[in-house]
Amino acid sequence: MFSLKTIFNYKFVKDSAYTFASFIFIALSGIIVNVLIGNNYEVSSLGIFNQSVAIYMIFSILSVLGLNTSVVKYIAQYNQDKKTQKEIFTTAFILTLCFSLFITSFLLFLAYLFPVIYFNKDVTKATIITLFSLPFLSLNKIFMALQNALRHMKAYSIVQSVRWLIILGFIFISIILNKSFYFLMYTFLFSELLIFIYFILFYSDYFSIKAKYSSWYKKNFNFGIKSVLLGFLSEIYNKIDIFLIGFLLSNYYVGIYSFAAEIAKGLLLVGSIIQLNINPIVSNLTNNGDIATLKKYTLSISKLMYLIIIPIIFLAAFLFPLFINLFMSEKAYLESIPIFYILLPGVFILSVYYFAGAYLTMANYLNESFIILAIVLIYNTLTCILFITLFGFWGAAISTSTTYILLVLLFHYFIKKKMNIPLINLNL
Repeated sequence: MFSLKTIFNYKFVKDSAYTFASFIFIALSGIIVNVLIGNNYEVSSLGIFNQSVAIYMIFSILSVLGLNTSVVKYIAQYNQDKKTQKEIFTTAFILTLCFSLFITSFLLFLAYLFPVIYFNKDVTKATIITLFSLPFLSLNKIFMALQNALRHMKAYSIVQSVRWLIILGFIFISIILNKSFYFLMYTFLFSELLIFIYFILFYSDYFSIKAKYSSWYKKNFNFGIKSVLLGFLSEIYNKIDIFLIGFLLSNYYVGIYSFAAEIAKGLLLVGSIIQLNINPIVSNLTNNGDIATLKKYTLSISKLMYLIIIPIIFLAAFLFPLFINLFMSEKAYLESIPIFYILLPGVFILSVYYFAGAYLTMANYLNESFIILAIVLIYNTLTCILFITLFGFWGAAISTSTTYILLVLLFHYFIKKKMNIPLINLNL
């Protein structure tokens, strides 16, 4: 039986430190990528880049078929049975390989038939290039789910950081060599291929030849197919503001908006650090029926997140306009400052409670998770269209910020209802 003392131990703190260091590097890398593209190409090019990456990430949710979530849940659940863990991983890997190749071929075929299918011809051209890396990204997600479930967070964090180091290096060298904007999109194929080679070399012992007729094909598929819609909806609502600006306005406005939005949303990675570390633990505790420990754990983390997030938000609010004036040669990006401030309140609230975002999924309440995401997606879409019509691209920021607050309220309601854990506790 797990205890709070057992969980909140040196390993958890050390794992969180590794993922936090990785978060800092990823956040800075994301900012640098936007600055490099923003200063060396047109504003609309940054809009095309961020739209294409958003589409790429959404398709990666579909191509992995939710099997990464299944791997985290079941491998953590069978943490004392390596034979079963190998079957779980191998069957998930094979299923992902087959489906990712199928969906990549299908998406490329659609782009060939309809050259403007991904919003417009420029975004479609960039997206086609990224799609070639989709099978590698999907399989790498399975490997990283294995790392997460085994709580190999040091290795997990290193892989995350190396991915962005490769992307940064590729883009930087491409700019020096005066390559076209579309050449930058090959960075995803290059980085995912290198990471895939690393995983094959270092995690080959988790492949099982006995998985050929394993029942885990069905178990993984059944859980994955239920959770893939959750991941898909989650990624859609996270990018709907960018998509709707591109659809209703132009690539130029996407470039300005996404510059501020990507940095503001990057602050959510702080909460995702804790979520990555807590997911395997939540799976174990709920499987063992130890809700009392999880309840104490949730309260402790909430208190900690307030202490961490508040100074980060104030620091970000102070530094963002200075950053624009010092590092962005194109003065059009000054228009992104109000966007950043509008997004901050929602980002603050969601950052504090983001760690509990997968509680319901890890506890196997997939229907409730689906209801939450369906509500926020409908709200975000409708209000985004309305507010963009009324206020221009500022309206997308208003919609997104209020959506984040709504998401936290829904987390609180359903987690308390189904797991008897009050997420929001004002007596912190």
